[in-house]
Amino acid sequence: MAPLCAATYHLGIGKFLYYLCGRLHIFPIIVTRAEKQCDFHDLSYALPDALASIAYHELQHIDHYNQIRYDHAQAYKAIRPDNVIAPLADG
Repeated sequence: MAPLCAATYHLGIGKFLYYLCGRLHIFPIIVTRAEKQCDFHDLSYALPDALASIAYHELQHIDHYNQIRYDHAQAYKAIRPDNVIAPLADG
């Protein structure tokens, strides 16, 4: 269903299909209405099983991913020191 929505989005039909799929709970809600308004007081952490599994796996490796990001920032800073905002914390 998602490829059909994406393929017809520019025609206006896809936007309606996305809305309809959201109302029928075919697609999971990724960003809530409150989050769109920058209200993060009542965060809902209820994710579908597939998304929860992905998030859990990613969080297990967060330190490794952050180290890679830090290393990439340092390498880019060595190449273009005038265009890089320094990382907030060292490795």
